[in-house]
Amino acid sequence: MMRRMALVSVLFVVSVLVLASWGREARSAPDAVTVAQAGKPDLRPVNAATISWGTSSQGGLSYLVGASSAAVLQTRIKNVKFSALVSSGSAENARRIETGEFQCGQMTSDTAYFAFQGGREFKEPLKKVRFVTNQWISPENVIVPRDSPIKSMADLRGKRITSTPGWGATIFAPALLDAAGLKKGDYDMIVLSGSDGAASFRDGRVDAAMWAFGVPTATMTELATSKAGIRFIPVDNTITQVIKTKYPYWFVSKIPKGAYPGVGEDVPTMANNNVLLCSADLPDALVYNMTKVMFLYGKEIKQSVPAAEALGTPEMPYQPPIPMHPGAAQFYREAGLIK
Repeated sequence: MMRRMALVSVLFVVSVLVLASWGREARSAPDAVTVAQAGKPDLRPVNAATISWGTSSQGGLSYLVGASSAAVLQTRIKNVKFSALVSSGSAENARRIETGEFQCGQMTSDTAYFAFQGGREFKEPLKKVRFVTNQWISPENVIVPRDSPIKSMADLRGKRITSTPGWGATIFAPALLDAAGLKKGDYDMIVLSGSDGAASFRDGRVDAAMWAFGVPTATMTELATSKAGIRFIPVDNTITQVIKTKYPYWFVSKIPKGAYPGVGEDVPTMANNNVLLCSADLPDALVYNMTKVMFLYGKEIKQSVPAAEALGTPEMPYQPPIPMHPGAAQFYREAGLIK
């Protein structure tokens, strides 16, 4: 156990030091490496199998990335059925990988770290979770209607705020609000799925939304073009300094100018990395095939979900927060992406 904890601690400390770099550079990452560079597109023989893939609430970015990835994998790995399933998000996905209900699951990198090591929402370490790939960066989108009098995070005192179940509403959003001087009880957190939260925002039943969505996301584009419109609330330097001290696994990011209609300048915020984990019980050949398909055909996934920016690029194996599945590692070594 001590060796295991030490290994993860080293991996995680290194990840913290470089995550901010990826957060700034991911959008300019190279396109998919050519087939010649990555090796032949031939896949390894695998037995028939069904892969249950935990995502998030329906309409959330995690669900969309999972559904698109599963569809592409289904067309390339013929005798394996991939099913993207709705869940409450990161922590549930990790736990259900451990129990065998899910074979894969998407989650934030800090959740993956604590799942493997134990701590925070995990009383005991989960033994079966393994890293497959980075997927996207999730900046916190703090939005209000375009004409709202709310101008800063501090102005959210006494307001109705919606966020998604699990990590979003219980960890990320409260941490940012706390750094802005707002304690639980100073605001009303309304936990809704991405689609239900968007409907409540659009209909004026909430005053603000805090969503850790990648950029761009269809939900945000839809709200930006609605009658009420949206306006981003910046996460200013005072807040980011508090966050970086308390939560070194999160990093400074931005909602870039032009990301959505009406966003005329970069908006500072905090962000986290999102990863795909799988069960250690999955055969090496199957995980090798999955990793290879997501790498070689990442562009197909991103045609449906452009925010899945790491897929199909050398960023996929970049600084995993927990040990990598041997099947994924075999492909990355073959492609020259890791040593």
